[in-house]
Amino acid sequence: MITKRNIRDIVRSTELVCDYSHDVSFRTIKLLKSGEMIRAIDYIINEVTGKSIYVTYLLSPNDENITSVKVHGIPMYIDLLDQGLSYELLIHRDREPLTGKIFREYLSDINATESSPVVIEAGANIGYYALQEAAILGKESEIHAFEPVPESGNLLSKNIERNGFEDTVKIIDSAVGDKNNKAQMSVGNARNWARISTDNEVGNKLEVDMTTIDKYCADNGISAEEVNVVRMDVEGYETNIIEGMDKVLSESKDLLLLIELHIRELKSRNSLTPFLQSLKNKGFRLEATVRRQNEIEIDNIMELTSASGCPNVFLRKS
Repeated sequence: MITKRNIRDIVRSTELVCDYSHDVSFRTIKLLKSGEMIRAIDYIINEVTGKSIYVTYLLSPNDENITSVKVHGIPMYIDLLDQGLSYELLIHRDREPLTGKIFREYLSDINATESSPVVIEAGANIGYYALQEAAILGKESEIHAFEPVPESGNLLSKNIERNGFEDTVKIIDSAVGDKNNKAQMSVGNARNWARISTDNEVGNKLEVDMTTIDKYCADNGISAEEVNVVRMDVEGYETNIIEGMDKVLSESKDLLLLIELHIRELKSRNSLTPFLQSLKNKGFRLEATVRRQNEIEIDNIMELTSASGCPNVFLRKS
């Protein structure tokens, strides 16, 4: 859905306008080729107006707003009132298609070489990625899913239980950062928008517990070198999480990081270059950069300083 924030971000760059247009065209054509005319029309209407006739139709006969869809062969509960992630899964049965495709390939490779993979999810939401991780990596894997927002955490729990992943996915109702204390979160109308708030930020506030990845691993008997994957989508808080996982970054052998990188926000705090440099100094190399449906040709991690938008970056420990 187009929001004022999205419009501001998109019009800053011709490149982002092209990316957005390609994304909408790609997704609309994909729906039409699948014979999903109603969902395709609703998608276009929602992109323009922010209103979904399809959701209104589904809500009308139901007493509750939870429905079920199948995503990559995995049944998921979603919230019909959620304008973000749940709507995307309702219409497209997918999220971040190219990023997801590349990530699943990495997970399959890890499954082939590791007997008991360990994954840390910072911002698990309702479980879109955590469920795929559990399905691909199998029962011997450990998925540690951090989700501090209660509404998302409740749906995450239902999705894990529905798929029988209770012994594989552990939910931690805490935020992840660079400190072990309480934190304030700003929570938006869309489930995929919740962030640690700044002092002057307006909106719905929620007090949550916060821990660091290093402390969590130490408290739960997870050695730093055992961690195979850390995925984070934390709306600009990625620098803080990295600061709180120095031991994992330093001692891991072949760690994969998947980070949604909020370029403009990090630049506004003058933290983008130091953030990238710290990862480079610890031996991480850039393997793939994806923005919407496009893989961007960037070879060096420091070249991300000239990127735009919010690309998903895959980084691997050398």
